[in-house]
Amino acid sequence: MIQDDFNKMTDAMIFKVLRSASLLFVLLALLTPLKEAQAFQFAPSAASPGLEQVSQEVGGGVRSFRLEPETGSGFDAAELTMQQVYLQAGYGFVDNGEFYLRAGAAVLSMDHAFSVEDASLEGEGTPFAGFGVRGLLYRSRWLDLGGFLQGHYYAESVDERDADLALSEGGSVTVHETVTLSALWEANAAMSAEIKLQDFRFYVGPVYHYLSGSLQTEAMALGVSDKNEAAYGAESSVGIFAGLSVTLVPGTVISAEMQSGAETSYSLAVTMQTFSF
Repeated sequence: MIQDDFNKMTDAMIFKVLRSASLLFVLLALLTPLKEAQAFQFAPSAASPGLEQVSQEVGGGVRSFRLEPETGSGFDAAELTMQQVYLQAGYGFVDNGEFYLRAGAAVLSMDHAFSVEDASLEGEGTPFAGFGVRGLLYRSRWLDLGGFLQGHYYAESVDERDADLALSEGGSVTVHETVTLSALWEANAAMSAEIKLQDFRFYVGPVYHYLSGSLQTEAMALGVSDKNEAAYGAESSVGIFAGLSVTLVPGTVISAEMQSGAETSYSLAVTMQTFSF
């Protein structure tokens, strides 16, 4: 009897914490600019399907990174923005672990890419693909511990434009510039602590993020070509993430997530278990 009363009191306390957390996430989402939203969902490790079960996930949004040139000269720090949609398919290789594949498309924008007019590179419909693994390492009545590893690779994105360059002796010349963002990839690794109660799950933990890419520029005027190249990396690599997931119906989970590093961002995704082998 005493144990049952204690469990009920504990469940009620955890439920109040999760309810307060959900209200906080809604408030933050309303107060945060759209450009700081996050497309990729890390999700709780417990989102994994069961052994030999298949799940699918759909998500999308906008991401932004502050990039710093690591090689090359004459290149400025830049902000890379990605508007993304993706689909994910996962397979439960153990009871509490999942391997998943992702595929999607992104609209990329990188400022300070063009030098003559200091304009942004705009790449539309850039395909990308990724894979990852996530799962639980420890389980208890109210608390689970888990983690994940994931990576994504983006196809080459090319943009070009004409600009008039003023000459010192007077007049101007038309310069045709071509910029290419290539070899763009990222990797994430994290651990999470997850509090659970009934259909609610609150999770939080540290995350390590790595992003790398290469920017090639070519300017042509009066039959003369000038080419330059720089490697870029993300300004910040360590942050935290936290989220709240709710089971809508058996086999369908919706989760809202906040990620904080150089910038704060948010995401929304729906995960569904489709069938089992």
